[in-house]
Amino acid sequence: MNRNTVETIKQKLSIESVVGSYVKLEKSGKNFRACCPFHNEKSPSFYVTTDRGIYYCYGCHKGGDIFSFVQEIEGVAFVDALKTLAEKAGVTLNDYAGEQPSRVGILRDIMETATKYYEVGLRTNKSVVDYLLGRSMTKETMVAFRVGYAQQGWSGLYDVLKKKYSDQDILATGLCIQGQKGLYDRFRERIMFPIMDAQGRVIAFTGRVMPGTEEASRPVGKYINSPETDLYHKSAVLFAFDKAKTSIHTNNFVILVEGQMDAIMSHQAGITNLVALSGTASTELQMKQIARFTNNVAICLDADNAGLAAAQKTAMVAYAHDMKVLVIDITQGKDPADMVAENPELWKETVRHRKDFITFRLEKMKQQGSLENKVAIAHKELFPILGYIQSQITLDDRLGEIAHVFGSSTIEPVRKEFEKFMQQQALDPIAPRDQVSMPRVEKDQKKELGERMIGILLLVESLESFQKLRETFEKVVGSFENAKQSMTEQHQKEIMFQCEQVLGELPDMMPAYVRAFMNDSVSYELLGIDTERKRLSEILGVDPGNTDILKQMHTLQVRKDELVRTRH
Repeated sequence: MNRNTVETIKQKLSIESVVGSYVKLEKSGKNFRACCPFHNEKSPSFYVTTDRGIYYCYGCHKGGDIFSFVQEIEGVAFVDALKTLAEKAGVTLNDYAGEQPSRVGILRDIMETATKYYEVGLRTNKSVVDYLLGRSMTKETMVAFRVGYAQQGWSGLYDVLKKKYSDQDILATGLCIQGQKGLYDRFRERIMFPIMDAQGRVIAFTGRVMPGTEEASRPVGKYINSPETDLYHKSAVLFAFDKAKTSIHTNNFVILVEGQMDAIMSHQAGITNLVALSGTASTELQMKQIARFTNNVAICLDADNAGLAAAQKTAMVAYAHDMKVLVIDITQGKDPADMVAENPELWKETVRHRKDFITFRLEKMKQQGSLENKVAIAHKELFPILGYIQSQITLDDRLGEIAHVFGSSTIEPVRKEFEKFMQQQALDPIAPRDQVSMPRVEKDQKKELGERMIGILLLVESLESFQKLRETFEKVVGSFENAKQSMTEQHQKEIMFQCEQVLGELPDMMPAYVRAFMNDSVSYELLGIDTERKRLSEILGVDPGNTDILKQMHTLQVRKDELVRTRH
């Protein structure tokens, strides 16, 4: 692989555009920051620097460039990250002669081939297109969501795939099934809705049987879904998320619906900050994905018992992640797809009238005639959710609302009932983000100290203060040139980025550099303060007997203790 190709891709794709397609970035000076996508955290410690093309997380210490980011977040080999980014950048890889595509890369190629096959199947079957048009789906929507059709016959797709791929790899996608006489197509005479990952790559399908076909007369389900594969894990996927994430970020809330058709038709109507759960309650993995872009969730699930149970479960997952939860009431019996088909404005109006989830449940509780039913709702639907509220003021406010529904003038009876519930019942096992321990990274802290100082030197090589700072470094660590030559160019960029984030606008004075560095390290004890206080005093330029340095040590210790408490 020509190195120039990698550099060309980096020039065409900014680090913020690549990372921003996975996480919600906010401006931080001349750079960007976000909550880290690689570990659970509530306060942003993940930074992206634009001019160096690097990301770094101070919590889990992961960092690198656009290629390592895609490798890490997608869990793929370099060659697959290269192909993904080359496609985004519009760079041709015809000259690539490196390692073979990974298994994941092959499976993605197969899914793309199948998607195109189904798309052709739809375009060449007028009756299916007319059927979809009759359900108010436009041709533009069919193209945007890559809707297709699996033709009649047992091996149409397999006959295409076997020319290029092995049976083992074809089976691994779930597109075909092993029979006594060989492989045959899983989907036949079905309208095909591709399920895509967050980057818009097809990873699975939902096939809806076409009315009036031979397949429709068989005792099979109306819908057939792809099985779990190396690409597709249902609990981690949100339908239409690839198309919705930008709108979710812009509107700062996401709408969760049950069906894929609901999602497609809502996007067609212009409400695009919406994803489908595909018939299940939201999972922990799905909520983490949403949390990268917003902390506001609006639930719109069916009003039947299954829908209400799924809404309750989804709300609990969201509250466990400290999110604000709303509900969109569709108890009038029409799902979003039906509303859009009949009157898109009715769906938009319904969305505008979304309500706070707990307030919505309280309104339903008021409609219960007996005290026994109200108590049952409080215990089954409200108390489990209130257990995730972290603010005592907010909790008291909610308990007061429940007391009002019960006709009580004080919250004390409800508070006692809630406390009794919390003692007797275990909450759903979903840990809020701030109760999940950050991954502990074992690092040689003295080595880290030396690397940070190298980063400062690299940043100021062109400044007058460089020589003085270099002399200080070499007194503390050793030869700067030897240390510099032992690092790769990528490693140098990473530590320079870290130091930029720590120091901000770099002052042109050596003592200020060292003080800023020491303040950031919060691990000064590892330098052996008791035995090396005189040496540290010389570096900081103060009298070793001066009480200022002792005050500084105490301040750093307090900060270190606070960080330990908040991060673990």
